[in-house]
Amino acid sequence: MLQNTKIFLGGALLLSVLAISTNAHAVFLIDDFTDFQTVSDSGIAPGTGSTPLALSATASSLAGIQRTLFSDATGGGFGDQTILIGEPGGPGTGGMLAVSNNTFSAGTATITWNGFATSDFTAFSNAILLEVIAIDLNINVEMIVNGNTLTPSTSGLQTFTGPGNFFVNFATFSDPLAFQAVSQFQLKFTGPTAWDGQFRLLAAESNQEIPEPAMLFLMGLGFLGLMAVRKRII
Repeated sequence: MLQNTKIFLGGALLLSVLAISTNAHAVFLIDDFTDFQTVSDSGIAPGTGSTPLALSATASSLAGIQRTLFSDATGGGFGDQTILIGEPGGPGTGGMLAVSNNTFSAGTATITWNGFATSDFTAFSNAILLEVIAIDLNINVEMIVNGNTLTPSTSGLQTFTGPGNFFVNFATFSDPLAFQAVSQFQLKFTGPTAWDGQFRLLAAESNQEIPEPAMLFLMGLGFLGLMAVRKRII
């Protein structure tokens, strides 16, 4: 009876670790960049902003969320910066945030999300994920939580190293506790003259070093095998 109990516990452990692994990779979507929006600035005026855009239900996990773009080019009348969000390949091909500056502009691009109910991001994640498609050298991003309050939390300047998943852990921010009550989130991109960047996804996700599901499965089988061998020996 005791040996059967051990095997049962082994199977339960296997199912548990597989379930944990699956949940750990869940993504809480802030914006998949599929809803079209654009703004451009020539550098003459002190920046150009868009009107707030209410995102569709499939574009974000946050109900009621709105997105606003603000472009601030440099270079006077010769400069130009464009922020473009949408699906460049057509509907269903995947969204993208693209920022481009001409050879006279080293502009700042700011994207702000608000309008959603105050949310606890720590309930399901420990980091902000920004998927990078393509990026020039020496491009920085500052992430700001609750910038509409007297006590915003900032990541400080974070420098991209190339394409791929770009994580910024909550612990990096000036006030990590701000993620327990998020009412606004902002990205502020800066870079050298003529900088360009393309991004695919913005989300809150767990950034942890955990075994892959296949490895967990093999570990579980090994545990069950050990229990079976012990049963035969005893």
